[in-house]
Amino acid sequence: LTKDTDYMEHIADSLEELADNMAKLQEEMRELPVYTGAPTAFNDVYEIVEKTVNIEIGYTEQGWFCVKMPWLLQKKEHGNNRYIRSILYPAIEKFFKNKVRYKPKDAVLVYRHVYEEEFPEKKMRDHDNIEINQVSDIVAFFAMKDDAPWYCEHFYMSAKDKMCRTEVYVVPQDEFEEFIKIRKKMLSGGPKLYDLRH
Repeated sequence: LTKDTDYMEHIADSLEELADNMAKLQEEMRELPVYTGAPTAFNDVYEIVEKTVNIEIGYTEQGWFCVKMPWLLQKKEHGNNRYIRSILYPAIEKFFKNKVRYKPKDAVLVYRHVYEEEFPEKKMRDHDNIEINQVSDIVAFFAMKDDAPWYCEHFYMSAKDKMCRTEVYVVPQDEFEEFIKIRKKMLSGGPKLYDLRH
């Protein structure tokens, strides 16, 4: 049993390393066209990425801004997070185009890290070991009045579901108690998102 367990953990480690290397390769490949000097290269690459990376953006039924990313945020030691700048920023910018933005003055920035059912527990991210700065800066720029400590608090939680993903919520501080009450009852796939705030 010990040998089998060690073998399976070795396979899990190897697969995680392979996934990290593939993510880094994808980052490099996405930036190659930009170096050609073609004036539309960045937009052309983003249009392709947008069709293949399913980022969900919208408002929950309660009116909370939410972003669902179909990946777990990388650990700090696993390289840079250029993919966040190159995918998330233009996606949120496009979502808010021609929309009136609601920006709560005092908000809680909630990170919900969702793991697939069979995800090894020892591979789960420690909350203080996740690279969140890029995401926080982008979300705060578009959906918050200010992310300074006096106006923004952070809350981290983990959950299990069919697929790994990261969900980020902007919850007004006076509504955070409501979020706490319903967080355990969130449906598979996370809450339904709407294009406009109710």
